[in-house]
Amino acid sequence: MAEIIGRALEALGHEAWIYADPHLAIDALADGFAHDLLIAERWMTGLGGDEVARWAKALRPSLPVILMSGVRPVVAEPARADAILCKPFSIEELEAVVDRALAASHRAN
Repeated sequence: MAEIIGRALEALGHEAWIYADPHLAIDALADGFAHDLLIAERWMTGLGGDEVARWAKALRPSLPVILMSGVRPVVAEPARADAILCKPFSIEELEAVVDRALAASHRAN
C-alpha cells in the first residue's frame, strides 16, 4: 500500500519517502529530515499509526499527519491526526486530503 500511495503522490507532483518500518520514519523526523507531511496506516502490526503520529507531533508539532483506516466510523484524535483517510479511497480523495493538510500547515506557519 505504501508503494502505491508513494507513486500516486509522485504522480500528483509530490516527492514521497516511504518507510517500511515506522521506526525509520520517526528516526528521520528526529534527525531533522524536512518532511512536509506524514501519512501512516492507523492499524499496523507493532508500532501503529496512532503511536507514529504521537511521536511525529512530539517531534514536530506543526507537521500535518494523515492516518489511513479501513475501519468505519473513524474519529480523529486532534492531538494525533489532522485528517483520517478512509480506505478504500481514490487518488482524487488522496489528493484532496493531502492538499487540505498542506494548505492548513502553510497557513499556520
